[in-house]
Amino acid sequence: MLHTVDLHTHSDCSDGALSVPDLMARAHESGVTTLAISDHDTLEQVRPSLLLGQTMGIRVISAVEISATMGCLDDYHILGYRIDPDNSALRDRLEQVRQSRIKRFGTILGILQDLGFVVDTPKICSRRRQSPGKPHIAKAILGRSENAERLRREGIANTGQFIDAYLNEGKPAYVIREKLSLSEAIELIHGASGLAILAHPGWTYRNFDWNCGVELRHMKSLGIDGVEVFYTSHSEGLTLNLHAQAQKLGLIETAGSDFHSPDEIALGVLGAWNDYGLEPDFSPVTG
Repeated sequence: MLHTVDLHTHSDCSDGALSVPDLMARAHESGVTTLAISDHDTLEQVRPSLLLGQTMGIRVISAVEISATMGCLDDYHILGYRIDPDNSALRDRLEQVRQSRIKRFGTILGILQDLGFVVDTPKICSRRRQSPGKPHIAKAILGRSENAERLRREGIANTGQFIDAYLNEGKPAYVIREKLSLSEAIELIHGASGLAILAHPGWTYRNFDWNCGVELRHMKSLGIDGVEVFYTSHSEGLTLNLHAQAQKLGLIETAGSDFHSPDEIALGVLGAWNDYGLEPDFSPVTG
């Protein structure tokens, strides 16, 4: 189901495929009238998207997606909405994280070269002004013809398969990355006058046996303002449960496609999320 509101998308300022202008043009063509470009750990997209929104008739919500860790789970993603993109504390801390990403990036490239892969280093490093991630590395490896036969033998045909085989935790080229604590991420967003939202809990807890109500109550105690109830891969049962718990706890509800690239099947359609017959209220975010 397609909607006119999409509060979770990515440009090539982090791990998306499209530039901010191209992403917004595609959103306009798709009928999206309210948009948030929530790039990972960077604010570079905020000002350009706000300006373009004014000319294109799209309501743009300033946003960021911050990687965070707490306890044994180190893959929380916290969406920050209505943030002040000029907040120095947030900008400075995200720049520290960005520099750590770049250093990690170089370490991973060295490992892959030692493993015998041909790496297009200049092409990858051109992204250093942005927020590089594993998809950039995977695409660069798959884009070199010298790696094709090896990848074919190993049954690797796309970026997701390469990431699973080489870049994820426990795999040959995995390198731990710096992340903020969950509490620090929430504090930074609040300090920038923003709302802190737990992104895609269905994905975050995909490998765990978890209790939706218990987790959301705990998150609220830490300062979370809301939860991404409506998400492209959330099942009907999970969506209805998240909605009920959000209503019970007074949490803001948001929705997003997590759009990354028009070439992707799972994350390639703007406005793609299912409301399952519910009538969500996004006004705390969209104003």
